[in-house]
Formats: sequence, C-alpha cells, structure tokens
Amino acid sequence: MPLAGQLSTMSLPDLLQWVQFGSKSGRAEFRKRGSIRGLYFRNGRVIASESSEAANQFGTHLVEGGYLTNDEFAKAREVAEDGSTSLGSILVRIGLVSESEVKRLLKRKLENEFAEIGSWRDGDFSFVEEAELSSEFIPLNEDPMTLFLAARRNCELSETAASQSRP
Repeated sequence: MPLAGQLSTMSLPDLLQWVQFGSKSGRAEFRKRGSIRGLYFRNGRVIASESSEAANQFGTHLVEGGYLTNDEFAKAREVAEDGSTSLGSILVRIGLVSESEVKRLLKRKLENEFAEIGSWRDGDFSFVEEAELSSEFIPLNEDPMTLFLAARRNCELSETAASQSRP
C-alpha cells in the first residue's frame, strides 16, 4: 500500500528516516504547484532522482556547469530518443564523461533536489514501494539523511555568505 500525505504533516526528513530505517525500495514523488520531483530508493538508499522541470534535469545542470556544450547535449539526447537509457549512461557510453564524474555530478544534483524539496511546506508526497526506473541508469547508493544534511549545510552557508555581503 502506498504512503501519501502532505509535507506540512510529514516533512522530508521524516519521510527519509522512514525509508532509510525501513530499508524501503521504491519511488517517492513530491508535488508542488505543477512541479513534480521523484526520488528512487533501493534498500533505504537513494539511487536516482528525476524532475518534471527542464531547469532541474541532469542535462541542464551539465550544460550550465560547463561539463557539456549544447551540441554535446543535443548529440546525447538524440541517442536517448527512445528513453530506455539515461543521459548519464549515454554520456559514459559515448565517452563525454566518466562514470565517476557522472556519479559525483548526480550526487550534487541530489543535494540540490533535497534542498529544494526540504524548503517546501505546502506540497504533497507519495511513496510507492517497489516502483522502479524504466530506463538503464547509473545508480547511486547514497545515504538519504547524509544528503539531506549536506543540502541543509550548503543552504545555511549560502545564507550566511549572502547576509555577510550585505552592507
């Protein structure tokens, strides 16, 4: 049976602890004003994420971060047209990025996702056990609470730096 509710009654850290301590496998979906974020878990560990918004998708992060050019991204998307293989897997296969670099960048993207979802107070969530990704992907194996705490720390550091730069 899926678990569902509102982030105002069960926060992201509470849900992550439930998944982690219960060694859950499945997909957590978070919805807020048309935005949908998905986190995939295996045995209580985060293995992947997805977003309905282009600005939060992996390819956008790679182009904006200077890891890929727009042309390289377009080439990888052409290879991925059937949707059966993730962008990260394709980038490794065609030699544009190493698997270790993809994992490092995916982990950073996850921290950003956790920071954003963690700031939501009025969204909805659901967790469906045994839901799996439909494509070949490079799996992560990350502790969800460690990711959440790193995301919070990064947010606090950014806020501190911003407040110190104000006159």
